[in-house]
Amino acid sequence: MPEVSEPLASVLAESARLGFLGPGPIEDHLVHAHGYEQNIPVAAHGQQQSLLDLGSGGGIPGLPLLMWRTDLTGVLLDAMAKRTRFLDHAVLQLGLTDRVRVVTARAEEALLQGEGDLLRFFDLVVARSFGPPSVTLELAAHFCRLQGRILISEPPGGRAWEPNGVAGLGLEQVSEAGAPIAVFASRQSPPPLRRWKVLVQRPAVRVTAI
Repeated sequence: MPEVSEPLASVLAESARLGFLGPGPIEDHLVHAHGYEQNIPVAAHGQQQSLLDLGSGGGIPGLPLLMWRTDLTGVLLDAMAKRTRFLDHAVLQLGLTDRVRVVTARAEEALLQGEGDLLRFFDLVVARSFGPPSVTLELAAHFCRLQGRILISEPPGGRAWEPNGVAGLGLEQVSEAGAPIAVFASRQSPPPLRRWKVLVQRPAVRVTAI
């Protein structure tokens, strides 16, 4: 795992104290973030890659990824203002203000309204504990640019994502079944954006535990 700087450790300790990080020791969250990092290719010829942390919450995996990888620029998106206030402070403390911004919005509203510049913008979309898996993947598909990648945290043992449903979102799963991080590549534009309630009621992808 890459080195964890004192400022990053301090920021994550504060996130845990505020209840934003989730259960378990900070070290476990960092190991989990490293799993994402291992699935992110290095940009060619010193180019920058744009990353969206979807439902960033307490900053995992976004903050460690952006600290470890100087080839990444990022947006940390969360619907809760108290969390984005923390993330704004964390970005400042970590010296990331030149390549990271924080957005307070629900994902579908960020796509439809004032943050419409995020539509099909990102090379990489990462998500951890964001929502139902099919909902997460469908929304991520609208943030991800063509040939970009979507990385979603899996439960122990992994999940099976129904291939036809994945393809219907313009995506292809490129990770092995059961991998701790499910990885999808954007192959074509997704279908028209649907509201959260519809996404939950009529999931585009059948997802089952392995």
